[in-house]
Amino acid sequence: ALTGEFNWRYGPKANQVASSNMKAVLDEGEISLAMAGLFPRKGSSVEPFLQLALGMQNINLAKFPSLLPTKVIGRALGDWISVAAPVGQVEEAGLIYNGRPGKRPDSVSQFARSMSVEAKVSAPFVSYHPKWPKVADLKADIEATYDKAWVNVTGGQTSFEGMTQDLSGWQVEVPIYPVNVSRKSGAKKDGFIEINGALSGAADKLINAVQKAPISLKL
Repeated sequence: ALTGEFNWRYGPKANQVASSNMKAVLDEGEISLAMAGLFPRKGSSVEPFLQLALGMQNINLAKFPSLLPTKVIGRALGDWISVAAPVGQVEEAGLIYNGRPGKRPDSVSQFARSMSVEAKVSAPFVSYHPKWPKVADLKADIEATYDKAWVNVTGGQTSFEGMTQDLSGWQVEVPIYPVNVSRKSGAKKDGFIEINGALSGAADKLINAVQKAPISLKL
């Protein structure tokens, strides 16, 4: 059950909404939410505005996308998580949003808002791309925005053609494409990742494997 206070004020040009730090204990984990917003009435020229802070602890990773405020941030981030890591644990996570709510009608409106997501996660496997080797036993700190996720790996490894590579200390940048569709042409395309990391062991073999992969990669 959700506990806390929620206030709504009707105005001649806009309605205001605000909450206390509301909390909910789930079957698995807990969440907290605080928000405040300004929503114009019909015919008003008042700009809508929303502030939102969402916190989570010990959440099943499979449930994490459904807990994100998709009407505010869209579905791209949650869809990517559902495919890349459908099983795992969100030890801690936080989302902070400031700006205009709703869809972005043009490229200018993206500067009228800011959003950040930070999380500590663990997962038995993560698949960035169907044709890319999976990462096993991942432990990572994740920072995400509308269109990118930065993954700081604290534990995990990947195997390819008989070679295993420890990924601890690697930093991965993952562009988030909704349904893997190009934002410019509308055509379907493969996603890609950019990795910065130190290679050790059979480095030549790893580099050769990377060059054959069907994704853009920078080392």
